[in-house]
Amino acid sequence: MNDDEKYIKGYNHGYKLNRDMPQIMSKINFSGKQNTPYEEGFKDGKVRFEKEQEMGRPFSLADAKDKYLGEKKMPDRDMDKDR
Repeated sequence: MNDDEKYIKGYNHGYKLNRDMPQIMSKINFSGKQNTPYEEGFKDGKVRFEKEQEMGRPFSLADAKDKYLGEKKMPDRDMDKDR
């Protein structure tokens, strides 16, 4: 099995494990300075699943305000006022 195949296998395992058994996924820790292609793929699969979950969240105006304005308040506007 070459490095690309190992990476793909790790990616698929990381994605599926994070999707199906997140309680186990949170306990897995790859410690070591040099990661194998499988470990890199595993981590990338986990990250990809998390990004997809985040993208699937329903959009809310409160989230957008917090993200882009932080503590700033939106200016008061009179929407019924003629220009």
